[in-house]
Amino acid sequence: MASSDSEIKEALSENETEVAWSEEAWSDSEIEELRPDIEEHRSDSERDAFRLHKGETAVEDEEEEEEYWKCVPLYKAALTGDWKEAERIIGGDGDALTAKITQHKEIALHVAVATDIALDLVKQYLQVEKSAEYSARGDIENPTRQKVKAMLWRVLELLVPPIKHIQHIREQKLKHNQALQLVKYLCEQVRSLEDLKDYKSLAGSPLLDAAKLGIHEIIEEIVNSFPRAIYATDPYARDPKDRNRNIFELAVIKRQENVFNLLYQMGEYEQSSTGLVDGKGNTLLHLVGNQAPIEKLNVVPGAALQMQRELQWFKEVEKFVIPSYIEKQNHRGETPSTVFTNNHKDLVVEGEKWMKNRATSCTIAATLITAIVFAAAITVPGGNNNTSGLPIFSTEKAFIIFVVSDAIALFMSTTSLLIFLSILTSRYAEDDFLYVLPHRLIIGLVTLFLSITTMIVAFSSTICLMLGDKDSWLLGLVVTSACLPISSFMLLQFPLLVDLMSSTYGPGIFGKQSNRSFY
Repeated sequence: MASSDSEIKEALSENETEVAWSEEAWSDSEIEELRPDIEEHRSDSERDAFRLHKGETAVEDEEEEEEYWKCVPLYKAALTGDWKEAERIIGGDGDALTAKITQHKEIALHVAVATDIALDLVKQYLQVEKSAEYSARGDIENPTRQKVKAMLWRVLELLVPPIKHIQHIREQKLKHNQALQLVKYLCEQVRSLEDLKDYKSLAGSPLLDAAKLGIHEIIEEIVNSFPRAIYATDPYARDPKDRNRNIFELAVIKRQENVFNLLYQMGEYEQSSTGLVDGKGNTLLHLVGNQAPIEKLNVVPGAALQMQRELQWFKEVEKFVIPSYIEKQNHRGETPSTVFTNNHKDLVVEGEKWMKNRATSCTIAATLITAIVFAAAITVPGGNNNTSGLPIFSTEKAFIIFVVSDAIALFMSTTSLLIFLSILTSRYAEDDFLYVLPHRLIIGLVTLFLSITTMIVAFSSTICLMLGDKDSWLLGLVVTSACLPISSFMLLQFPLLVDLMSSTYGPGIFGKQSNRSFY
């Protein structure tokens, strides 16, 4: 190991006179620290170059080897977030910023963007490049103002604990803006090369990565700088499903609605991006027929709502494809709807179980409430007058409240019971999960909540009739305790109800995100 390390140092020192990147000596610990990163990212030819210094094999292309080792210091600076070293290297050699150091012809800043410390590198870079444009936006401030603001935020965090969450959101937003500034800078640097052959390797790969991650701002910036990049594909993607896919096909496969929504900003060119057919005869509608990645499904709570989201995706993509593609068969003879059905059989079964479990539990609750309020309506509080047959407390306001609330509770619980029974006896077809079943579940939960609330009101009014003006403290305690069931229902079921209503009646996840024209 010692001999191989000495050979590495010797190879680095040979390049010292040609490039300013390698002026500093490399210690054994630095070489060992860098070795795993090099082994992970280099291509076969780069691996051969590295093994040459270890004495294992020979390298035929000495120029490629020399270029590789010249890039190692900048590569290390990008991976570790050492902006001072990176600035020194770039200042010493203008070509360092655009040097290709991976098998995908990525530059060092591409490597930095792919690491966890990339945002720190962005922040340091933008602090150095204090242009008038950035200062106007308030993203970068002078060090004194930053220290004062940090102290103020620290004091606010101690006085108001929730302010810490606000500070976290603010930091994330700042990092996001800084990352976009870096993208703009990179696009300017690539565009300054004035080489059409390089834009595909330098801009295409980040574009496709942004499509997979759902970062539509980066896609907009890259396509605005390089319009031809919108047709970029990667035939050598690690995942076979991602090979030779454009940004919209990747958005559909990965279920990235922010990227897919860019179609709303394209105008007449949308069909040129959605009308492609792959080597297996699959259209964009065939691709959306496959089940979403598990991490995207888990964003939605419950199998029934997950199935609803999948149907919403299918219906949305159907709006953008050529009408003849709706029933177009792939090479297996499958239409898009057939592909969707075959790939969502398990999810339909899970959604049916999810719906039935909730409907069964709510049916039991609705049945109990119906029985209670019906019995209370027959045996009125205080009994009846033997002479007239009317309730003794019929003239009391509390009795009127009891009658009205008890009647509402009976009607609501009965309605809720019928709704949940209809869910239990539903046919559970695919299309039912889109609107019918969620709509019924929403009505059932709302009517059940109203029946519980009015039942508690009826009970409280009965207590008022029995106690009258006596023991007011006991009356207040009972009425206050009566709020506990209502609060429990709200805490346990209200989040589900909100998700159901927003997913079924809300604006949805699809739509135009901005008025900015895209391509």
